[in-house]
Amino acid sequence: MEKLITLYISNQLEGKALQEFEERLSNDPKLKKEVDEQSTLLNSALENGINEYGQLEDRLKRIHSTVVQSKSTDTTNESTTKKSSLKIVRWAMAAAAVLLLAILASQFIGSGSFDHEQVFADYTPHKEISLTKMSATDKILPQAEIFYNLKDYELAIPLFTVHLKDQPTDFQVILYRGISYMNTNKFDLAIADFKTVEKSNAIFNGEGTWYQALVYLKQNNLDNCKRTLQTIAQEPNAIRNADAQRLLQELPK
Repeated sequence: MEKLITLYISNQLEGKALQEFEERLSNDPKLKKEVDEQSTLLNSALENGINEYGQLEDRLKRIHSTVVQSKSTDTTNESTTKKSSLKIVRWAMAAAAVLLLAILASQFIGSGSFDHEQVFADYTPHKEISLTKMSATDKILPQAEIFYNLKDYELAIPLFTVHLKDQPTDFQVILYRGISYMNTNKFDLAIADFKTVEKSNAIFNGEGTWYQALVYLKQNNLDNCKRTLQTIAQEPNAIRNADAQRLLQELPK
C-alpha cells in the first residue's frame, strides 16, 4: 500500500489503477489521512533535498569556474606572443589536417566505431534496490527506494539527500545517490559520491572506484576510464576485478 500511496502522490498512477485507488480513497478516511501525511512529508523532503543538492551543485560549479579562469589568466600572455607565428604556419596546419583526416577516415571505415554509450548501457543494467529493511522508522528512505526502482532518479536524489543529512555515513545510500547522479548526467556530483564510497571502510568500497570508471565511460573520457579500470585490474581481490579486465579489453587501444 505504501508503494501505491507514493505513486499516487507523485502522479504516477494511471488508468484502472488510478481509478481504483481514488475510489478506495473516497471511502476510506484512514487511507485519506495516510495519503495526506505522506504527501506533506514527501513535499517537505523534496523541497529540503532539492535545496541541499542545489547548494552542492552550485559549490562545484564555482570551483570549476575558478579553475577555468585561473588557467585562462595563466595562458593569456603566452598566447599573445605566439599570435604572429601562428598566422605564419596556419596554412600549413590546415593542409596537414586535411591530409590527416583523409588518412584517419580510410582507417575508420575499415575498423568500425566505438559506441561508448552502448558499452555504458551494457555495463549498467538497472537493478532494483531494497532499503526498507535498513530502517523501519525512516519514512523517507522507502519513498526514495520506490523512485529509484522506477528509474525516476530526479525524485530519488533529493530524498536520498534528506536521509543523508541525518545519516551522513550511510555509504550504501551515498552509492545509490551517486548512481542516480550518474544517470542524470550530473557527473561531478556522481564522482564526489563515488569517491566518498571509495575512501570509506564499507565492504563494498570498491564499487566507488568501479562507478567512477563508468562515469568517465559515459562522458567518453576514455583515458581516465582506462586509468581507473587499471587500478581495479591490478588488485586481484577487488570485487570488480573481472568486470574491469573485461571492460579494458573492449575499450579502443
